[in-house]
Amino acid sequence: MSSSPQTAAPDAAASTAPAVTPADVPAAAPSPSPAFPSHRPIQIVSISGPPTFKFTLDEAAFRSILDKCDQNHKVSVVSVVGAFRTGKSFLLTWFRHYLESLNKSEEAPVGTTELNCVSEASDDDAPVLVEESDAVPEKEKHLWFRSVSRVGSDETSFRWRGGSERETTGIWMYSEPYPVTLSSGETISVLLVDTQGMFDHETTMDLTAAIFGLSTLISSHQVYNVEKRVQEDHLQQLALFSEYGRLALDIERKESCRRLDVGDSDSDGTDDKKKPKKKKRASILKTKPFQRIEFLVRDWQNFDEDDLDDLDIPALTSSMSSYLESVLMEPAGQSDLADTRRQIEACFVETKCFLLPHPGIAVTKKKFDGTVANIDPSFLALLDEYCQRVFDPSSLEPKMINGRALNPASFTNYVTCYAKMFEDGARFPSAKTVLAATAEANVANAVYASIERYNSEMDTFAGPSVSHFAAAGEFEAFHEACRDATLEFYAATADFGPPDTIKAGRERVETHIETGKEMYEGLNASRDPLKGLGAIALPVTVAVVSYFLRFTTDVTCSSWSETCSLASEKLSHIYTVVIIFLLIIASTKFHLMKQHFGRFMDIALAMSGANAGSSQGTGTGIEMKAVPPKKAGNLRGFASKQKDD
Repeated sequence: MSSSPQTAAPDAAASTAPAVTPADVPAAAPSPSPAFPSHRPIQIVSISGPPTFKFTLDEAAFRSILDKCDQNHKVSVVSVVGAFRTGKSFLLTWFRHYLESLNKSEEAPVGTTELNCVSEASDDDAPVLVEESDAVPEKEKHLWFRSVSRVGSDETSFRWRGGSERETTGIWMYSEPYPVTLSSGETISVLLVDTQGMFDHETTMDLTAAIFGLSTLISSHQVYNVEKRVQEDHLQQLALFSEYGRLALDIERKESCRRLDVGDSDSDGTDDKKKPKKKKRASILKTKPFQRIEFLVRDWQNFDEDDLDDLDIPALTSSMSSYLESVLMEPAGQSDLADTRRQIEACFVETKCFLLPHPGIAVTKKKFDGTVANIDPSFLALLDEYCQRVFDPSSLEPKMINGRALNPASFTNYVTCYAKMFEDGARFPSAKTVLAATAEANVANAVYASIERYNSEMDTFAGPSVSHFAAAGEFEAFHEACRDATLEFYAATADFGPPDTIKAGRERVETHIETGKEMYEGLNASRDPLKGLGAIALPVTVAVVSYFLRFTTDVTCSSWSETCSLASEKLSHIYTVVIIFLLIIASTKFHLMKQHFGRFMDIALAMSGANAGSSQGTGTGIEMKAVPPKKAGNLRGFASKQKDD
């Protein structure tokens, strides 16, 4: 089985990925994505024809998928790469059914399940329902694939078909993220990615390297789909395509360790300050650029027949582990073969292998319409085992960059930067280019997270919802502490990349802090209870004058004068209205006036206590703190917050 044409996103070929700079990142929220089809694969990377083979990221289509993820969830990416016509899309369609069965398992009992999996080859447009027979053994009723009648190649599936011609080009991602709850209780969003088939008569070696390289960069679990066995050329290709990862890692190690050495020379030489940096250096030296690579061997013919007939899963998986060990064992006296295996080990945190038997002769025919009943039962049983293994809640991991798990926003930044490397054509990028793209995205995320934390802290102290007025000295002290904590957080987060890039990011954070200070100063000043006293001077004057004029009128005029009575009444109305107005103003300022009065009393008592202490010769002093204890506590914990963003 193999990749075939997918349903393209609207105007995918015309969309060009813009360069991402740190200035693009700290937006409050991404702009709304245009409407894209749901429940189907969407092309996120297109490749132009010869001679340029230019890569183009459809950023709108890509963001439309990431926007569907819970923004508080981490992102896990499972991709499949390999030669064309080896069943990558067929496998991803099964992955999709498995993940959908996980989400539906609590909503409906297995037995009657409707799935959009009718094949193009089918003449029946109605959804196919499968009802479990009473003859089905109880131990098999839980199998999710029993509820699938056909695994089709309609528009809702990763397209596949029999034949020898390649159809899929570029990189495709399924439009719906799948939430999976890990054993830890955390929920992550799983994304499925299909790639253009490689090693055909149309694909150059450079283009093959670029496709494999970009897929590897964005994946947390990459499946390398091969036929019949893992051959030496498969290992050599994997080592070649991951070579730039090793080079980028070496550059990053030298750069990061150099910065740490500079930091050590600037310290006071105490062991307490050097110890954390030594630990961090050790962590950097252990970092590998990619997470998990898994060889999926299709049409494996060397299973023990008894184990396969009996579906002895433990025995079969044990044989898979033994096979991987034999493949990765370094041959004695063959330095070039040993180097290939060391290269793979240096670039991937984990290397795994799984073997699948042939699905049956009916599947290889061009007229095969996806009917599950025609697929070999042993293939389905091991496919079930493989799906459980790939999406096992105890081992499924989010996408990691430099040891940090990515959420949808940060993942979007990285993918955009990586795609930018290939926009000039399908040439294998240098390690330095990969490092620069990773550093750019890392700094952009650090800027965004630092600004968010600064805004959050200042909002709790002087934001729009705060009624407390801070005196000038108190505001300055809190803001200075918040500024220092924000820059300390940025320095701890932006720890990867060239010094100039990191410095530019720091300057952006400082610029935002200065702008933010002006805004928060204005908000704080608007709550000053004494600020409006000038505005009420005129009403007070009017009230006082009205009162004395009425008093004068009542004293000097006789009681029988109608004019004097009317004048006295009007004047009383004037100062009564003014008094009511002043009472309303006073009620809105009461809380703030009370705070000012309280501060005045505290200062008066403090001065009185200090004078009394001096007269008794005790030398008592009063420590004046500008920042309230509660706010100071917030700031103490500010710099130590985990860098979850």
